[in-house]
Parts: sequence; C-alpha cells; structure tokens
Amino acid sequence: GREGGKNVVKGIPEKSVNHGLLAAVADSTNSPGEQKGWGSIIKHLQDPNIALINEDASDVCELIRHISTGKDSRQLRRITTEVMEWLNFARRLI
Repeated sequence: GREGGKNVVKGIPEKSVNHGLLAAVADSTNSPGEQKGWGSIIKHLQDPNIALINEDASDVCELIRHISTGKDSRQLRRITTEVMEWLNFARRLI
C-alpha cells in the first residue's frame, strides 16, 4: 500500500478508535506519511477558531506531550472528536 493520501487518512481514525488518540499519535512516529497527516491535524487544532492545542506543538512528539500532560478526559474527548471530524472531512477531499 502507499504511504500517503487516502491510506493515511483512513488509517488514523481506525487506530484512534481501536487504541485511543494518544496511541494513534505515538504509532505515527514510525511513519513519515502519518506524521505528515498529523502535521495537518496539528495545524487544524491550533487554528484560532478551534484552539484545542497550543501553537508551540509543531510535530507529533510535541502533540503527544501536549495531549498527555494536564488534560482531563473531557478535553481529550473534545480533541479526539475534532480530529475524527477533520479526518472525515479530509477523506472526502482526497
């Protein structure tokens, strides 16, 4: 299978549902294609209209650190929901 595009956008939601958001992000550190996908998600979560993560999170390692420290379950659910909605939107465009 190919490493980018639709396969990445399809794989992230499956991993997030089966293993949780943090595990899905952590697993992507071994995949340049998934890291690129998460880069787009990070930018979305940083958008001033969304503002779910700080602007200093620029890669998957910083995203992991951000979502694993100081977040309660409500905040993690909100981030997970936003990620899943963004991925559903992105699948329609790719």
